[in-house]
Amino acid sequence: MASLYGRDENADRSSELSATTTIVLVLSVVFVALRFWARYVRIGYGTDDWLTLVALVFVFITGGLNYGKDQIIFFKLLLAFENIYVTAVMLIKLALLSMYLRIFPSRNFRLASALIAAVVIGWWIAICAVCIFQCHPIKKAWMPWIDGTCINLKASFIGNAIPNIVTDIAILCLPVGPIIKLQVNMAQKLSLLVIFLLGSFNAGIPTTPGANGQYAGFMNKRRNMSSKLSFADLVLPSGEVIQLCADSTKYPEASALFRSIRATSPVVVSTESEANTSPDAEKQSSKRTFYVKDIRPLNDVQQNLIVTPDVIFPDTKRHYQLRHHPELLARLQFRSWLKGQLTAGLQDKGFTDIETPTLFKSTPEGAREFLVPTRRPGYAYALTQSPQQYKQVLMASGVSRYMQWARCYRDEDARTDRQPEFTQLDMEWAFANAEVVRKDVTDIVLRSLEALRPAHSYKTIRGSRVPVVSDIPEGSRPADEPVQHKVTTLTFQDCISMYGTDKPDLRLPGRVRCILPSSISY
Repeated sequence: MASLYGRDENADRSSELSATTTIVLVLSVVFVALRFWARYVRIGYGTDDWLTLVALVFVFITGGLNYGKDQIIFFKLLLAFENIYVTAVMLIKLALLSMYLRIFPSRNFRLASALIAAVVIGWWIAICAVCIFQCHPIKKAWMPWIDGTCINLKASFIGNAIPNIVTDIAILCLPVGPIIKLQVNMAQKLSLLVIFLLGSFNAGIPTTPGANGQYAGFMNKRRNMSSKLSFADLVLPSGEVIQLCADSTKYPEASALFRSIRATSPVVVSTESEANTSPDAEKQSSKRTFYVKDIRPLNDVQQNLIVTPDVIFPDTKRHYQLRHHPELLARLQFRSWLKGQLTAGLQDKGFTDIETPTLFKSTPEGAREFLVPTRRPGYAYALTQSPQQYKQVLMASGVSRYMQWARCYRDEDARTDRQPEFTQLDMEWAFANAEVVRKDVTDIVLRSLEALRPAHSYKTIRGSRVPVVSDIPEGSRPADEPVQHKVTTLTFQDCISMYGTDKPDLRLPGRVRCILPSSISY
């Protein structure tokens, strides 16, 4: 028999191919075993885990087809090998898509995953059909010397590879969009992208977060499940809540210190790995749970401090209010978000954000002022009631559009909508009329309202309806939400004649109507 590249085509290659196959199969078993162990110590198994296991079985069957002895045996087993191979690849792809659905449950992501899964299943059916019926009669596939016809195998392999590569790339890029939209810093986004992009090369490698680490935050009330096992929640600076597990059989010193720390204390915790909480300890806990390897309190809290859901802290304990009243923190976060939206809208319209001084000279008009004595006897600064004179100077200086979030100070009686110190969005236009001012203000308000829908929703916290970060998935608008917002313009004369005030509440249907006959003058 002729040789190709110095090797006999019918030479027995079973030893080298068997060694390669064995190494690959052993590595596959190790990776899948690590995945199942990681899932066991977490929250149990999912559809993607069982699909991975079935795919491993098909990989074993593929490896068991020792097609390396000679060309004749290779052709006999090629038909079975190709069908089993594409089945294993299909199951691995479906396992990855199923794992993605556990992590990204949004509606658009599910639709994209379903579309890719349909393409993968269609590709699998088409390839299996081509493999089985590639020759007529079918047995010519492994008996090439008999009469019959076969399709172009090279073209068949190319047709197999192209959709296989395309679906691989689609699955690889599928989680990129949701990760980019996460409200975390860029370093965390890049870390998640690296995890998903690297993890996609092998469905058997676990990609769930965990393992050793160090965390800092406020430790909540401790729960002693037994003399050896204790749990407590740790509130991280990001707002995430993780669960700490102190086991005296693993780390006795850390467990003893863990039990001595008072609730609400700030701590730094070193963790070893994620713990497997038993049903008796924490039933169906959705929090990530870690073993406490070492713990160090950063500060102590007063012994008589009582923290319950119903406790109301006085204004002198403002830090306790913000820490234990989530509705207050939610309002601050919403205020920060709204300021950013309004500022971005104004800057898109060409406004320049300019800070003006707070210390100014005293002016005779307006409300009473807060005076700040200087080191020079008999002289004092006055805190600005508003940056009125500063922005007029800016207009004369050539700054055509100015804005800032200005701090204002007025020594007068407190009102429901004004305190002695308050913040206002201050704006000024040069060479503008009333129509331009109304249009610019309307545009930035409508822009903020449009951004408000996907970004925030309302939630009742401690009896208060508070705007919070929304968990509404992306999708179509609710049926009861207007397609676009509109701002009604009313003249002063219309307001007075129809509502009797220049600040009408348009939600009220009542209007001022004349009930006397038109012939009667009054």
